[in-house]
Amino acid sequence: MQLILRLASQGLIHGDYNEFNILVYEDGRPILIDFPQMISIDHPNAREYFERDVECIRTYFRRKFRFEADEAPAWTDVKRVGKLDFEVQASGFGGKLNKEMDDFQREVTAVTDNHRRHADTEEEDSDSEDGQDEEEEEEKEKDDDDDDEKDEDEDEEEEVYADADEVEAVRSRSR
Repeated sequence: MQLILRLASQGLIHGDYNEFNILVYEDGRPILIDFPQMISIDHPNAREYFERDVECIRTYFRRKFRFEADEAPAWTDVKRVGKLDFEVQASGFGGKLNKEMDDFQREVTAVTDNHRRHADTEEEDSDSEDGQDEEEEEEKEKDDDDDDEKDEDEDEEEEVYADADEVEAVRSRSR
């Protein structure tokens, strides 16, 4: 039963939590399977699915082992501490989380576009400052191609890290 609550605390309701979708290691640790129907705790029917999941397990243990737990999780016990539903885009994660995702995607796009514009501007500035005609630029580019190919991988790695840092900064602001 605690697994149902742990999942819900991360924003997810299994939706088909029953004896067929819970495997158990020899040491007693449970493994959940069959996730396609998972929904967000923000889904309009989340409470219904949560309560159904709890009842399915209670019914199974009552029938199979004649065991009835004194306590079972209730919808009011669900306290969000994570956003796994947001990360996996579970059905019904909309509302505030959907807005956060849209905002995040817009900010990432803005950072990426800004980075590209900045790189393009630097390239244009360096071309105009050189004062070379096109033939001289082409000759220089041919000579530099070999050097550029060697340095290209290192430059791309540096850009990736810079972009990752910028994206992380955007993520921090959106939290």
